[in-house]
Amino acid sequence: MARGKEVDLAAACAALDGQWALLRSWVAELPPSQYAAPSVLDGWTVGDLIAHLSRTLLLFETLQPASAAAPPLTIGGYVAAYAGVAAEIRDGAVHTAADIAGDPLGALDSTWATRRPLIDALQPGTVMAAMRGPIRSGDLVATRVIECVVHADDLSQSLPDREPVGLDNGALALVVRALLAVLAERYPGNAVEVRVPPFGVVQCIEGPRHTRGTPPNVVETPALTWVRLAAGRLAWSDAVHAGDVRASGERADLSGALPLL
Repeated sequence: MARGKEVDLAAACAALDGQWALLRSWVAELPPSQYAAPSVLDGWTVGDLIAHLSRTLLLFETLQPASAAAPPLTIGGYVAAYAGVAAEIRDGAVHTAADIAGDPLGALDSTWATRRPLIDALQPGTVMAAMRGPIRSGDLVATRVIECVVHADDLSQSLPDREPVGLDNGALALVVRALLAVLAERYPGNAVEVRVPPFGVVQCIEGPRHTRGTPPNVVETPALTWVRLAAGRLAWSDAVHAGDVRASGERADLSGALPLL
């Protein structure tokens, strides 16, 4: 995905539909006894994560077009606000988990049935006044896809003895490209090339620019590893040590740039 280019709204909707269906299917098979299990997120249970997902589309109920004078945030600008409200987000999830404890799957189905149709009313390119600031419609839906993919993996890692939540290929591709674009936006330059085959590649980090052939500083990693690194679920040093990241060149160290969320 090119820097500054809006995510295609139709593609984002398709990715959201695909990933939500896989999440819903996984939750449907989850024994209620495992809702209270601790998750990989500190202070969150599996039930809290499911409750948080039930809140993912809540913002569409109050969404309005932004003022014409309001410049839209990029995805990177929008998600940058998450860190400052992390405690608020967790508290909302915990309270919702208590409210839906009797039927978490029903809560997922209800939120989808009532809020997913609201997304169909969005127009491509429209700047919306969303919870964290003005953002274009396609990019806003893309942030929901990021939430669903990241938390699908959180659920899988929280209960490693169970079959992992499936990852929709279109959703994974969208998230990989969106997070690569965030990296390039925050750390502009051409000194390092980051490759996440088969989904995307960007150049970033200030420094000497290569003009031909293989760049001197290259980072390559599988898609899920990249998502975990960008989301702060995996430390750079651990990924390198495990062989999940191939980094060559004296500048090919992204430890200072990650995580992005």
